Amino acid sequence: MVTIPEWQYPLYKESDKKAYKLLEKLGNSGQYPALIVGEEGDRIHYFKLLLFSQKMRKYREFRDIVLKEFEKEKVHLPTIISQGQKLDTSDNSWAIFTQDRRLLEVIDKIGSSSISVAGSMRDLAEFTVRYWLSQLLFDWRGPLMAICGEVLEKNVADLRRLNNLLKRWDYTGVF
Repeated sequence: MVTIPEWQYPLYKESDKKAYKLLEKLGNSGQYPALIVGEEGDRIHYFKLLLFSQKMRKYREFRDIVLKEFEKEKVHLPTIISQGQKLDTSDNSWAIFTQDRRLLEVIDKIGSSSISVAGSMRDLAEFTVRYWLSQLLFDWRGPLMAICGEVLEKNVADLRRLNNLLKRWDYTGVF
């Protein structure tokens, strides 16, 4: 019998199951970390890094860095950014499908764009949880492309609008 490829099955690895439990807890309760520490530049860098994490061959490593911080009362964006920057986003050899390569080009366009992030730190926390849930359980391409389209249209990551957009992929009923 042929085994199902890892990328085709949600919650494939133990770390995926652990991440889902934390995301489910955060989403159901709405109890995000009490404080997210970071300057405006950190918020922008963190937001871009979230999107860039999908370029990483080992995207789970970045997700787990973020979620480890989200288990705390106080999230330090500079810590996440510092650890995330050490991960490789240049190895795109995994992108064998045309639609994957094109989406990576769109992510690169956001990386080189001057964008702003609008919304509160609570909105940023909710976005993080919704983003990882959509990436973990549904489809990484659809939500990511929708986010990129919204951001590139006005060069603004309006977190409330993006959270509303990500509701379309919340078939789990976590929120």
